[in-house]
Amino acid sequence: MTKSVYAVVFSPDGRVLATAIGDGTVRLWDPTTHQPIGEPLTGRHGLVAFSPDGHVLATASSHDTVQLWNPTTHQPIGEPLNHQGRVSAIGFSPDSTILATASKDANASTVRMWTTCVPAASSPPDAEPTP
Repeated sequence: MTKSVYAVVFSPDGRVLATAIGDGTVRLWDPTTHQPIGEPLTGRHGLVAFSPDGHVLATASSHDTVQLWNPTTHQPIGEPLNHQGRVSAIGFSPDSTILATASKDANASTVRMWTTCVPAASSPPDAEPTP
């Protein structure tokens, strides 16, 4: 059975392709070999974005959360970032320090900016909403 692909994005260096698939998973691929890299990231993801430095992959669920991931280890970074409604867009600032998320919260559209301390490869970033 073939599943729909909802989003695709290359890592900034072009070595990894991330796809958000209709079953809610995100799969990382080697675009040279066309082979999957590791196990899929699970959790109802419909959107994907790499930070410009390539150290963080952000995924958004079809519900109300955004999760940051280490694209090398496939491990989540921190707790999910929460909205009150369906997340419709995600994107990083050019310096990788801010993640902007958009959603329809309650009766209004909301854009939130989360400060991310993008790490050296050894330590995970922290993410907090900015006022």
